[in-house]
Formats: sequence, C-alpha cells, structure tokens
Amino acid sequence: GNIERRGEVTEAGLAELAELQASLDAGLGTLRAEIAEVRQAASELAEARRAIDARLDRIAEVQAAPPADTGRGRRRGGKGGAEAEARADAVWATVQDLARQHQALRSSIDELEEATARAADLAARASSQGAAFGPLRGDVRALREQVAAQAEVLSDLADSVGRLANPAPATKHAPRTSTA
Repeated sequence: GNIERRGEVTEAGLAELAELQASLDAGLGTLRAEIAEVRQAASELAEARRAIDARLDRIAEVQAAPPADTGRGRRRGGKGGAEAEARADAVWATVQDLARQHQALRSSIDELEEATARAADLAARASSQGAAFGPLRGDVRALREQVAAQAEVLSDLADSVGRLANPAPATKHAPRTSTA
C-alpha cells in the first residue's frame, strides 16, 4: 500500500516535470518567433527612417521663402507673384508635415529598438534557462527508468504476497514414519 502510493507520487511528479518541460520548450519557441518578428519590423522601420531622412535632407536644402510683403509684392508681381507665394507656402507646409512625420518615426524606431533589446534579453534568459533544464531532462529519464524498475519489483512483490496469502491447496503426503 505505502510503496504503491510512493510509486504513484513519483510518477505524478515526473508527469508534472514533463509538462513543465514541454511548456518551457513551447514558450521558448514562441519567444524566438516573436523576436524574429520584432527584428524584421525594426529593420523595416530603420529603412523607412533612412528614406525619410534622405527626403528631409533634400527638402532642407530648399530654404523657406521669407515672408513676403503682401501689399507691395502683389502690386509688383501681380498674379504670378501670388501663385509663387502660394506654391512656397505649400512647400513650406509640406516640409513642416514631413518634419512632424520624421519626429514620429524616430520616436517609433526608438521604442522599437528598446523593445528589440528587451526581447533579446528575454531570449538570452530563456535560452540559459533552457540550457539549465538539460541536466533535468537526464534526471527525468533516469527517474522514469527507476520508476519502471520499481513498478516491476512492486508487481512481483504483490504477486508473491498474493501467493503467500492464498496458498494453493497442498497435496497430501503420506505421513512419515520413523524407523526406530
């Protein structure tokens, strides 16, 4: 009874360890996949950032037109001056809009770089924890072998106890006579 309970407890502990191992392996696989996705997104954002930087550099070369004196400029330039002023205003608005987009993109890239660093740290920790479970896997295998051996011994012992408790009907032998 007591020996059988110990065997059941050991088997339950082994099952728990196997579940834990499977869970850790699955979590590590998921973490690695997520890290790959984050790295890909960071790469794409970095490329977009370079493209926007290049566009901003080209636009920055074009100086913003100084504010025109609307009273004199319109009289002198007429319709052509007003159109030029409108185009300069549109270009300036575009430059400002691109500058805002660039700031937002830089902020997003910074956040993504931080997330990538955190994910890499988590992957390193998970990998070291996975490596730490290597010896545990060997121990689990050895324990399973021991439990199987103990179960076999328990089965044999239970059979022996059963035979002793219920002996087969003995055949009657002739009584011994003593020779005197």
